[in-house]
Amino acid sequence: MIYETWRSDGNEELTGMSYKLNAKDTTVFEKTKIVNRNNKLSYIAKVSNQNEGKDVAFKLVSASNKTFVFENPEHDFPQRVVYQFLSVDSLHAWIEGKYKGKLEKEDYYYQRVK
Repeated sequence: MIYETWRSDGNEELTGMSYKLNAKDTTVFEKTKIVNRNNKLSYIAKVSNQNEGKDVAFKLVSASNKTFVFENPEHDFPQRVVYQFLSVDSLHAWIEGKYKGKLEKEDYYYQRVK
């Protein structure tokens, strides 16, 4: 089971991370941010064993019907990150794009844990 948490700094940024629990250990897969700079939203991902540990930014290209699409056509994979809110307590997220010339998609379904 993969978890994702988000926190607001109260201003212009949400910070998050994706992780897995193994007994008493927590394995972090990715650290993320959604930032608002000059009235433009970007999703920024950082994976320690990818992209030389550097941030990768995806710009918001669409926001409608509770679905937010972020893109970076220059990135190797994914080129698109999508969050679709299904209800107050659930969301469907996915990453997609071309990988080695083939279209790929990975789906993630999340439920709020209270």
